[in-house]
Amino acid sequence: TLDAVADMVFLIDSTFTVRRINASYAAFLSLTPEQCLGKKCYELLHHTKEAPDTCLAPDIKTTRQPKTTVFYEPTLDRYLSVRACPLFTTTGDFTGAVHVVKEVEKPKKN
Repeated sequence: TLDAVADMVFLIDSTFTVRRINASYAAFLSLTPEQCLGKKCYELLHHTKEAPDTCLAPDIKTTRQPKTTVFYEPTLDRYLSVRACPLFTTTGDFTGAVHVVKEVEKPKKN
């Protein structure tokens, strides 16, 4: 069902490990979905061993609220908009998040 979505989508668990990813996002990263599974989300996008300041996963894990950000990703030479929505168990424990990624134009300065 994720592959039916035109946007780039991936799901992470509570340790920020990619558990599902659609073909659109994997192709954007020049990988197959199988190559992405089990990797940390920040490894795939930012090529880092830890979550960078632009990473939403640690923030939404703490705030428990969805969040959107736009940033420049130098490893891809692209501006991206990322919307992250936390997921919880029925008892309220954080289990991961859904991320929707879109390529955007360079933000205009006011």
